[in-house]
Amino acid sequence: MPTRKKLLLGNWKMNHTIAEATQFAASIKETKELAKEKGIQIGVCPSFLSLQTMKRKAKGIVIGAQDVSAFDHGAYTGQVSIPMLKEIGVDWAIVGHSERRAYNGETSETCNAKIKALVANEMTAVYCVGESEAVYDKGETNSFVADQITKGLAGLSADDMKKVVIAYEPIWAIGTG
Repeated sequence: MPTRKKLLLGNWKMNHTIAEATQFAASIKETKELAKEKGIQIGVCPSFLSLQTMKRKAKGIVIGAQDVSAFDHGAYTGQVSIPMLKEIGVDWAIVGHSERRAYNGETSETCNAKIKALVANEMTAVYCVGESEAVYDKGETNSFVADQITKGLAGLSADDMKKVVIAYEPIWAIGTG
């Protein structure tokens, strides 16, 4: 089985304006060169407003969305669809971030729908899994994360998994819980 390239992906959350994104894109030449030399794929997931700017100006790195809708269109206020992302050349999206789970009630099952939609559209899903400090303290990390993976990736084939990256982010270690 071939090994995957290492990936370093930064989530900007609700930070950085379009002007700041433009400055960042202009400043990463050395970082891109070092990543290439080390065999590491790098990228960022900026705010939705900065996606198009970053896609245009930060050539040679992954540009991903911080979330995606499982639906192509409709009455889903505030959501961004796969066709919208594809139109601006974005083909990666984070799914299941702990903040989306906590603040928007997303479950591993709703993440599964998003992942399946991304894969069906030849896009890469970055599926976030991870436990709270309470789960960690009880020694239940493995079963908790295994449950997230089992439910979030249900129904995907080995071939589908080529378009999925699993990002382990223990909530207690990333500043949101």
